[in-house]
Amino acid sequence: MVWAINVRQGDQFRIQIVQPDGTTVLDQRTELLLRRKANYLAYSGRCRSIIAGTYSITIDLVSDGVPEVMTKLAVQVDR
Repeated sequence: MVWAINVRQGDQFRIQIVQPDGTTVLDQRTELLLRRKANYLAYSGRCRSIIAGTYSITIDLVSDGVPEVMTKLAVQVDR
C-alpha cells in the first residue's frame, strides 16, 4: 500500500517486493496521475504462498520518468 500527499499530475509509483531468496514477487507501476492529488492511496499485491525470511520492499515516486523519492524497507516474516 502507498499513501502519499501532494503528488503532482504525471507522477506515478513503482512498487517492488523481493522474496528472501531474491525472487521478485511484485514489480508494478501505478497509472500516471491525471491531476494533482492532495491525498493518494494505491494498493498492490498478489496471492502467493509466503516463505519465511526477510522481504525487501521498494517504493519509488517517479516524476517525468525519473525516480525522485525512494523508500526501502525490510520486513521479517516468521512461519
